[in-house]
Amino acid sequence: MQHQICIPIYKYSKQFKALLAGTHTGQTVISAFITFIIAIAAVCSIYAAGNRLSGTQPETNSGNYDSGETKGGNIDKSKQRRVTEDEVKHIPGLYKYKDVNTDKLKAFLNSRNSVLAGEPYLKTIVNTAWEYDLNPLLLFAVIGQEQSFVPAGSVYASKIANNPFNVYRSWKEYNTDIIDSSRIASRTIINASKNRPVDTDFLQWVNRTYSEDKNWWKGVKEIFIMLEKKAGYK
Repeated sequence: MQHQICIPIYKYSKQFKALLAGTHTGQTVISAFITFIIAIAAVCSIYAAGNRLSGTQPETNSGNYDSGETKGGNIDKSKQRRVTEDEVKHIPGLYKYKDVNTDKLKAFLNSRNSVLAGEPYLKTIVNTAWEYDLNPLLLFAVIGQEQSFVPAGSVYASKIANNPFNVYRSWKEYNTDIIDSSRIASRTIINASKNRPVDTDFLQWVNRTYSEDKNWWKGVKEIFIMLEKKAGYK
């Protein structure tokens, strides 16, 4: 977020300096101060650019994202994954990537009048699941719990569909796009799965990080089981 802060600092400090150009009282001190602020802004911009190059910014390159779906609805598994085997070793096999029956999944979403049955939503979420080695039905179960699969009749459906996972608190506070939000949600689940006690349910453990609602995991699990029955796997 640093570059979002630095841009207005740089912009308005230049305007302020121009405003003071005709004055003499304390001009040397003020000019030095403004120059210092501009220097900070420049450093922030360099820092932000460095972060983008090093990959420490959010998980996406949204404008360049290819859904990767080939004819027949198959995922392009030649796409490089964004996680290592070590990163997902905490994820139980049930919740790791599986080829879902996208036709049945789409039919289910249509039965719920879900915006996510259309594109780019369905393809993007399934492809993101592949990138992070997560079961696509897990991501849809989270959406089902968070936003009831985003019914098309909702006044704000198009905006909610950008962040149906409610990452960074909610779709209202962080309205991005489906690529960005699905990747952040996936990374959050993976990070939250670490150090889970053997006798603790996976989703219950993830619940600690993902939601303030202590019963969130129960809803996600129930929806996940339902999706396995309704959509299933190839």
